[in-house]
Amino acid sequence: SIVLDPCPTGKPHILAGQTISGSLYAQSTARIEPSPINIDAYLSGKERSRVRYTETESYTDSQGNSRSRTKTSYRYADREILRMTIPLAQIATGVDAGAKYRFPFQIQLPPDLPGSMFCSENHRGGKS
Repeated sequence: SIVLDPCPTGKPHILAGQTISGSLYAQSTARIEPSPINIDAYLSGKERSRVRYTETESYTDSQGNSRSRTKTSYRYADREILRMTIPLAQIATGVDAGAKYRFPFQIQLPPDLPGSMFCSENHRGGKS
């Protein structure tokens, strides 16, 4: 399991450029003979977006009346915005079955990560 330390600002969110820290807890399921082992964690993040487009079209019906209709379409995008390797440890002594480990870590997030925003379909406000 991965446990993050409380945010140093005391707020429930983490911002771009801040340092996050915590510990990864692991338990081996089998004995591993002595050999160099690198223990790494990976931090990744995605940005998902959906943009709603509304277009109104005017036309004349078969009786000569002016009418309009609204067409709604959506555009979607996914992109990876973060992929970081967090080196945790190097073990060369082997691992016993059932051994429990705690790997503390600390990593600084890139300063250029985008902010976050939540906005429901019929909601004009948002939070960032």
